[in-house]
Amino acid sequence: MNINRYASLVMLMLFLALPAEAKMIGKSTLADQTRVEVTVYNNNLGLVKDVRGISLEKGEGTLRFMDVAAQIMPESVHVKSLNMPDQFRILEQNYEYDLINYSKLLDKYVGKDIKILKENVYQDTSKFVEATLLSNNGNQPVYEIENEIYLGYSGLTILPEIPDNLIAKPGERAGVGGPLDGPQT
Repeated sequence: MNINRYASLVMLMLFLALPAEAKMIGKSTLADQTRVEVTVYNNNLGLVKDVRGISLEKGEGTLRFMDVAAQIMPESVHVKSLNMPDQFRILEQNYEYDLINYSKLLDKYVGKDIKILKENVYQDTSKFVEATLLSNNGNQPVYEIENEIYLGYSGLTILPEIPDNLIAKPGERAGVGGPLDGPQT
């Protein structure tokens, strides 16, 4: 039986401008923000108190805080429960900034099968070519196609998905645990 409990999470962040894999038990975005306080100091520093209401699953897992400043000082982030501090534990905290870009996407697919869309505009035809990405040094991909090695290959490179360890926006990831379960405010 799930027992709804309420807790508010506070992230205290100093900013210049803001575990091993575990199950996802919560994700917080700007839409979850219930209150924000900003104190500006000299030397381009500030303190941001960001209170968010979130929903957690019971047990240990990963809680992701999205929509945080890109230039945050990660060592300054503090996450806690306001309502039930004794039942919320931080096991690990990481600032994730491995953002998606062309080179990183290709690097994650080295040694894997991909597709290349080859178009011939003169004959108005297109076809998919199966390839294995062998290397991506300096954005100069090397492919194996039909047992031959190609240094580059014209066409659109198509990847099956975005790897889990690349993200679109920077964020804070916390390994958390405790008996909290359900909607939290």
